[in-house]
Amino acid sequence: MMLIYERAVTESPDRESTSRADEYTRNFLQGEALPTIFQELAFHRRFLPGITLAEINKLTEDWFPANNRLILVVAPESATVVLPDERQLAAAVRTHPVFCLMKSEVMESLVRFTQAGERKIDRWTARHRVAEVLFDDAAAFANANTPADLQELQRHA
Repeated sequence: MMLIYERAVTESPDRESTSRADEYTRNFLQGEALPTIFQELAFHRRFLPGITLAEINKLTEDWFPANNRLILVVAPESATVVLPDERQLAAAVRTHPVFCLMKSEVMESLVRFTQAGERKIDRWTARHRVAEVLFDDAAAFANANTPADLQELQRHA
């Protein structure tokens, strides 16, 4: 994650004006802070190393409790694709943290959102430009929950 901010500092002069305009808009409409990219890098260098994976996983348990989840399985229409059954999905949900790929610029907005007690991610994403990416190749992703799972995947790679 730190590499993202270091790269952003390097690429700052070439940054698209629409990205800057989005920041100014969020500042005006939502009161979002406008730190410089150098201030953001300093902030992340100071605080990011102190955040543990255990803390992140604990947050996912708090933010996405088992009784407040909608699980959507999307797969290509193919006779060769075997979809997981309810038991497999339930097992996967209990063992996986939730991840989302997003621009670092929206982090403060997400922090404010969750600190305000909000938990419905669709309410937060509705405030931002979102791109849905469809992956037609189900084999492009794999799931490994144990070292044995990983070894099995590596054996077939």
